[in-house]
Amino acid sequence: TDGAPAELMEALVMENQFGDLVFVGGPNADPWVPRDVTYVLEQPSARGWRLAYGTAWLVQQRPELDFVAYLDDDSYLHLPRLLQRIEMHASPSLAMGHGMETELDITQTHVCRVCKMCDWCQQDATLNEFCQQFPDMSLGGCVALLHQCQVHHQGEAATECVRRAQEATLRVSSYFGAQRAPRWLLGMGWVFGRRIVEYLARNADDLKKN
Repeated sequence: TDGAPAELMEALVMENQFGDLVFVGGPNADPWVPRDVTYVLEQPSARGWRLAYGTAWLVQQRPELDFVAYLDDDSYLHLPRLLQRIEMHASPSLAMGHGMETELDITQTHVCRVCKMCDWCQQDATLNEFCQQFPDMSLGGCVALLHQCQVHHQGEAATECVRRAQEATLRVSSYFGAQRAPRWLLGMGWVFGRRIVEYLARNADDLKKN
Protein backbone atom coordinates (compact mmCIF):
# COMPACT_ATOMS: atom_id res chain seq x y z
CA THR A 1 0.00 0.00 0.00
CA ASP A 2 1.11 3.62 -0.57
CA GLY A 3 -1.26 5.10 1.98
CA ALA A 4 -0.56 7.82 4.53
CA PRO A 5 1.32 6.92 7.78
CA ALA A 6 -1.94 6.89 9.77
CA GLU A 7 -3.49 4.43 7.30
CA LEU A 8 -0.40 2.23 7.44
CA MET A 9 -0.51 2.20 11.22
CA GLU A 10 -4.22 1.29 11.16
CA ALA A 11 -3.49 -1.55 8.75
CA LEU A 12 -0.70 -2.87 10.99
CA VAL A 13 -3.02 -2.81 14.00
CA MET A 14 -5.65 -4.78 12.05
CA GLU A 15 -3.03 -7.25 10.89
CA ASN A 16 -1.89 -7.91 14.47
CA GLN A 17 -5.48 -8.15 15.68
CA PHE A 18 -6.92 -10.44 12.99
CA GLY A 19 -3.87 -12.01 11.34
CA ASP A 20 -5.57 -12.05 7.92
CA LEU A 21 -4.06 -9.09 6.04
CA VAL A 22 -1.50 -9.54 3.27
CA PHE A 23 0.57 -6.59 2.03
CA VAL A 24 1.37 -6.86 -1.68
CA GLY A 25 2.41 -3.25 -2.35
CA GLY A 26 1.16 -1.19 -5.25
CA PRO A 27 -1.39 1.64 -5.35
CA ASN A 28 -3.76 1.98 -2.42
CA ALA A 29 -6.76 3.13 -4.46
CA ASP A 30 -7.76 4.10 -8.00
CA PRO A 31 -8.96 7.53 -9.16
CA TRP A 32 -12.71 8.10 -8.90
CA VAL A 33 -14.67 7.37 -12.07
CA PRO A 34 -18.45 7.29 -12.63
CA ARG A 35 -20.16 3.95 -12.08
CA ASP A 36 -20.26 1.58 -15.08
CA VAL A 37 -17.74 3.62 -17.07
CA THR A 38 -14.91 1.70 -18.75
CA TYR A 39 -11.53 3.35 -18.28
CA VAL A 40 -7.81 2.69 -18.72
CA LEU A 41 -5.25 4.17 -16.34
CA GLU A 42 -1.74 5.29 -17.21
CA GLN A 43 -0.40 3.33 -14.24
CA PRO A 44 -1.24 -0.04 -12.64
CA SER A 45 -4.67 -0.11 -11.02
CA ALA A 46 -5.12 -1.08 -7.39
CA ARG A 47 -7.47 -3.96 -8.30
CA GLY A 48 -5.18 -5.26 -11.03
CA TRP A 49 -2.14 -5.13 -8.77
CA ARG A 50 -3.88 -6.93 -5.91
CA LEU A 51 -5.24 -9.61 -8.22
CA ALA A 52 -1.82 -10.33 -9.73
CA TYR A 53 0.35 -10.23 -6.61
CA GLY A 54 -2.29 -11.47 -4.19
CA THR A 55 -2.67 -14.54 -6.39
CA ALA A 56 1.11 -14.98 -6.49
CA TRP A 57 1.17 -14.86 -2.69
CA LEU A 58 -1.54 -17.50 -2.45
CA VAL A 59 0.31 -19.90 -4.74
CA GLN A 60 3.49 -19.42 -2.73
CA GLN A 61 1.90 -19.68 0.70
CA ARG A 62 -0.95 -22.14 -0.05
CA PRO A 63 0.46 -24.41 -2.79
CA GLU A 64 -2.18 -27.08 -2.07
CA LEU A 65 -5.10 -24.82 -3.08
CA ASP A 66 -7.67 -26.05 -5.62
CA PHE A 67 -9.77 -22.91 -6.14
CA VAL A 68 -9.60 -19.23 -5.27
CA ALA A 69 -12.72 -17.13 -4.68
CA TYR A 70 -12.77 -13.34 -4.69
CA LEU A 71 -15.61 -11.22 -3.33
CA ASP A 72 -16.01 -7.49 -2.70
CA ASP A 73 -16.27 -6.79 1.02
CA ASP A 74 -19.75 -5.32 0.64
CA SER A 75 -21.17 -8.40 -1.10
CA TYR A 76 -22.91 -11.50 0.25
CA LEU A 77 -21.84 -15.04 -0.59
CA HIS A 78 -23.95 -18.15 0.04
CA LEU A 79 -21.15 -20.62 0.76
CA PRO A 80 -23.17 -23.88 0.58
CA ARG A 81 -24.50 -22.95 -2.86
CA LEU A 82 -21.04 -21.87 -4.03
CA LEU A 83 -19.51 -25.17 -2.96
CA GLN A 84 -22.29 -27.06 -4.76
CA ARG A 85 -21.54 -25.13 -7.95
CA ILE A 86 -17.81 -25.77 -7.67
CA GLU A 87 -18.48 -29.46 -7.13
CA MET A 88 -20.63 -29.51 -10.29
CA HIS A 89 -17.88 -27.87 -12.36
CA ALA A 90 -14.77 -29.10 -10.58
CA SER A 91 -12.04 -28.27 -13.08
CA PRO A 92 -8.59 -26.73 -12.59
CA SER A 93 -9.49 -24.43 -15.51
CA LEU A 94 -12.70 -23.18 -13.87
CA ALA A 95 -13.53 -19.51 -14.36
CA MET A 96 -16.83 -18.83 -12.60
CA GLY A 97 -18.54 -15.46 -12.47
CA HIS A 98 -20.76 -13.08 -14.40
CA GLY A 99 -19.29 -12.74 -17.89
CA MET A 100 -19.16 -9.26 -19.42
CA GLU A 101 -18.28 -7.95 -22.87
CA THR A 102 -18.42 -4.19 -22.58
CA GLU A 103 -19.28 -2.10 -25.62
CA LEU A 104 -16.49 0.47 -25.80
CA ASP A 105 -17.44 2.84 -28.63
CA ILE A 106 -21.06 3.98 -28.29
CA THR A 107 -20.60 7.05 -30.47
CA GLN A 108 -22.31 5.34 -33.44
CA THR A 109 -25.19 3.83 -31.47
CA HIS A 110 -28.57 3.99 -33.20
CA VAL A 111 -30.92 6.41 -31.49
CA CYS A 112 -33.64 3.77 -31.10
CA ARG A 113 -31.34 1.79 -28.79
CA VAL A 114 -31.13 4.64 -26.28
CA CYS A 115 -34.48 6.43 -26.68
CA LYS A 116 -37.63 4.67 -25.61
CA MET A 117 -39.57 7.25 -27.60
CA CYS A 118 -37.44 6.86 -30.70
CA ASP A 119 -39.61 8.98 -33.01
CA TRP A 120 -39.66 11.83 -30.50
CA CYS A 121 -35.85 11.85 -30.24
CA GLN A 122 -35.47 11.81 -34.02
CA GLN A 123 -37.87 14.73 -34.43
CA ASP A 124 -36.96 16.86 -31.41
CA ALA A 125 -35.49 20.06 -32.85
CA THR A 126 -33.61 21.10 -29.71
CA LEU A 127 -31.95 17.71 -29.29
CA ASN A 128 -31.00 17.50 -32.96
CA GLU A 129 -29.58 21.02 -32.93
CA PHE A 130 -27.47 20.19 -29.88
CA CYS A 131 -26.13 16.97 -31.41
CA GLN A 132 -25.20 18.70 -34.67
CA GLN A 133 -22.21 20.04 -32.74
CA PHE A 134 -20.78 16.51 -32.91
CA PRO A 135 -20.79 15.53 -36.60
CA ASP A 136 -18.59 12.48 -35.94
CA MET A 137 -21.30 10.93 -33.74
CA SER A 138 -24.68 9.47 -34.56
CA LEU A 139 -27.72 10.99 -32.91
CA GLY A 140 -27.93 7.93 -30.66
CA GLY A 141 -24.28 8.22 -29.63
CA CYS A 142 -24.80 11.86 -28.74
CA VAL A 143 -27.91 11.05 -26.71
CA ALA A 144 -26.13 8.21 -24.87
CA LEU A 145 -23.22 10.45 -23.83
CA LEU A 146 -25.57 13.30 -22.95
CA HIS A 147 -27.43 10.93 -20.63
CA GLN A 148 -24.15 9.93 -18.96
CA CYS A 149 -23.37 13.59 -18.40
CA GLN A 150 -26.79 14.28 -16.90
CA VAL A 151 -26.41 11.37 -14.48
CA HIS A 152 -22.77 11.68 -13.45
CA HIS A 153 -21.85 15.34 -14.08
CA GLN A 154 -24.82 17.41 -13.05
CA GLY A 155 -24.14 21.14 -13.26
CA GLU A 156 -21.42 20.83 -15.91
CA ALA A 157 -21.94 22.47 -19.29
CA ALA A 158 -23.51 19.83 -21.52
CA THR A 159 -21.45 20.61 -24.63
CA GLU A 160 -18.10 20.35 -22.89
CA CYS A 161 -19.15 17.27 -20.95
CA VAL A 162 -20.28 15.41 -24.08
CA ARG A 163 -17.13 16.44 -25.93
CA ARG A 164 -14.94 15.15 -23.10
CA ALA A 165 -16.97 11.92 -22.88
CA GLN A 166 -16.56 11.41 -26.63
CA GLU A 167 -12.79 11.79 -26.35
CA ALA A 168 -12.65 9.35 -23.42
CA THR A 169 -14.78 6.80 -25.30
CA LEU A 170 -12.56 6.93 -28.39
CA ARG A 171 -9.42 6.74 -26.25
CA VAL A 172 -10.59 3.51 -24.59
CA SER A 173 -11.73 1.87 -27.83
CA SER A 174 -8.43 2.83 -29.46
CA TYR A 175 -6.53 1.25 -26.56
CA PHE A 176 -8.28 -2.09 -27.08
CA GLY A 177 -8.41 -1.73 -30.86
CA ALA A 178 -11.92 -3.15 -30.93
CA GLN A 179 -15.59 -2.25 -30.67
CA ARG A 180 -15.92 -4.31 -27.50
CA ALA A 181 -13.60 -5.12 -24.61
CA PRO A 182 -12.29 -8.69 -24.31
CA ARG A 183 -14.72 -10.85 -22.35
CA TRP A 184 -14.11 -10.55 -18.62
CA LEU A 185 -15.68 -11.47 -15.29
CA LEU A 186 -17.51 -8.81 -13.32
CA GLY A 187 -15.06 -7.66 -10.68
CA MET A 188 -17.32 -7.93 -7.62
CA GLY A 189 -16.90 -11.70 -7.38
CA TRP A 190 -15.44 -14.72 -9.18
CA VAL A 191 -13.87 -18.17 -8.68
CA PHE A 192 -10.74 -19.41 -10.47
CA GLY A 193 -9.45 -22.96 -10.64
CA ARG A 194 -5.88 -23.93 -9.85
CA ARG A 195 -4.64 -23.80 -13.46
CA ILE A 196 -5.74 -20.19 -13.94
CA VAL A 197 -4.42 -19.19 -10.51
CA GLU A 198 -1.00 -20.65 -11.26
CA TYR A 199 -0.92 -18.88 -14.62
CA LEU A 200 -1.66 -15.51 -12.99
CA ALA A 201 0.95 -16.11 -10.30
CA ARG A 202 3.60 -17.23 -12.77
CA ASN A 203 3.10 -14.15 -14.97
CA ALA A 204 2.31 -11.55 -12.30
CA ASP A 205 5.23 -9.32 -13.26
CA ASP A 206 4.39 -9.34 -16.97
CA LEU A 207 0.59 -9.05 -16.95
CA LYS A 208 -0.91 -5.65 -17.71
CA LYS A 209 -2.38 -4.29 -14.51
CA ASN A 210 -3.92 -0.99 -15.63
